[in-house]
Amino acid sequence: MISYVSKMSWESLKDFLHPKIYEYVTNKWRGPTPIQQKAIPKVYKGLNVLISAPTGMGKTEAAMLPILSKILEDEFEGVSGVYIAPLRALVNNIYERLSDIGRKVGLKIGIKTGERKKLKGNVIVTTPESLSSSVLGKHWDLFTTVKYVVIDEIHNSIYSDRGIYLSIILEFLYELLPEKPQIVGLSATIPPSDKKFLLDFVRADEFVEVKGKENPRFVLS
Repeated sequence: MISYVSKMSWESLKDFLHPKIYEYVTNKWRGPTPIQQKAIPKVYKGLNVLISAPTGMGKTEAAMLPILSKILEDEFEGVSGVYIAPLRALVNNIYERLSDIGRKVGLKIGIKTGERKKLKGNVIVTTPESLSSSVLGKHWDLFTTVKYVVIDEIHNSIYSDRGIYLSIILEFLYELLPEKPQIVGLSATIPPSDKKFLLDFVRADEFVEVKGKENPRFVLS
């Protein structure tokens, strides 16, 4: 599970979380982390956000708790969100974390990697390569309803061949959609020299950052 000792209260974020999500977080953690406190309202409001914080601060939850809240509000059963991570191990980790939330609040989480395939879900967790095989393959129609795109480890992803590949695949995905999706980028480290490029990559309206040492109290165990 994830544990965190917080001086903050979930009460301050109640307006930005669906009641089922609010009940889940209040039973799971004492309070939000600093990056969650800053990012959740902005993500919930539909802004494109670039989120930067040290490892262990719960960036995934900072992005996904408000997105899952919006999906619950929409009451749509198809694929609303895509969560992209560069490595299969990270995809599996995120899938398990989001699935735990999904089971409690009534949402389904799917996964697509070279080893695992479960495309029925409100959110699909995947790698860039597996996303491409879906968007450019026979399952492309499942992704025409996507409203939310989360890109994890974005700083490590884009400065490589995989980053170019991801950029191309995202453009193909966007072409399938009736309107541009909300985009949230997650990164542990963003050097000042790279900030503008990353902001442009996610078409960011907001940059949310928490600096400091890694927080070992918000970890998987």
